Amino acid sequence: MTTEAACSIVIVAYHSAALLPACLTAIPKACPVIVVDNASPDASAEVALAARPSARVIRAARDLGFGPGANLGFADPVFAEALAARSGIGHNGRLENFYGAGVFLCSDAAAHVTGQILAVDGGFTAK
Repeated sequence: MTTEAACSIVIVAYHSAALLPACLTAIPKACPVIVVDNASPDASAEVALAARPSARVIRAARDLGFGPGANLGFADPVFAEALAARSGIGHNGRLENFYGAGVFLCSDAAAHVTGQILAVDGGFTAK
């Protein structure tokens, strides 16, 4: 049986102090958790740390909204390391890693490729 984390979680929170304890205690202990607090007017960041001391809490200076808040969490080195560790090649992809697949799918060579999923994920789904 492996003790490797099966997931990495990014939670974007705003004014969520009442909801965070139940949310954070429901996540398996082996899963790294990052909470991005979008400048909540309540004690969301402090409540998150109290509910899950191992969580990494990022305090945004202002309310970024969900998308930019999630991106802030995904860019965190803790999250990136956890994701890379589960990749088949041991590191995360970069934008330029996707160019070849895009060029292929837009070319005549892919004229008869239909209904397929081309996983450009460094072996993540194969692992």
